[in-house]
Amino acid sequence: MDRLGTGGCFQSSGMFSPAREIGVTYTGAREVESLIGRPCTIPLDSVEAQIIADSTEDGFGREHTKLQVNQYRKSQNLPSLTTGTVSTCIKNMKPQVERIGVKSQGSKDVNSAWCKARYNWNTQLMIRFGLLDSVPDASGTVQPWFDKTKLTAIETTQVGWFDETHTKCTIGGQKADKSKRHVVRFPRDRHGKLDMQAGAYNETGAFR
Repeated sequence: MDRLGTGGCFQSSGMFSPAREIGVTYTGAREVESLIGRPCTIPLDSVEAQIIADSTEDGFGREHTKLQVNQYRKSQNLPSLTTGTVSTCIKNMKPQVERIGVKSQGSKDVNSAWCKARYNWNTQLMIRFGLLDSVPDASGTVQPWFDKTKLTAIETTQVGWFDETHTKCTIGGQKADKSKRHVVRFPRDRHGKLDMQAGAYNETGAFR
């Protein structure tokens, strides 16, 4: 069968000749007889897409997610997919990516709930250690938690003292990326199924 090949050459019985020699105008068009290779797009309403969404939200990386998808496809006697196919599917599912911010646990504001709780806790400890007497509030009333007669006295020998270390915390999950500083969500219906039309990006995980 004769057909026009790439580069302006005419293919005939395994031989190539310049198109101009046989009077054929080269247009650059190609004749593709069949689809070559595996489909590279995963339908967003498929089981594979659901697996990818669940795995990604759980904190797994591309490679582990691909493994989960291919385990399913193997059980269905289907060919395996590549990492690139998984990555393309994630992009097509309109992921919502949120960077994890840094938030202080303490506060220097004396009117904050943290400061008040810390002050009250230390005051009560000092009363129980015998370092303070009963402490009245602003109205002159001694509340039960600051009343020496209602609190049990303790000695330092009764207390276990522990030093603490502050490590850099990361988001919970499978820790696919030790420096992970973001979370990923996909639109889902109230049953947890992917819904690209009317789904919501739920922050509480209630849809899972």
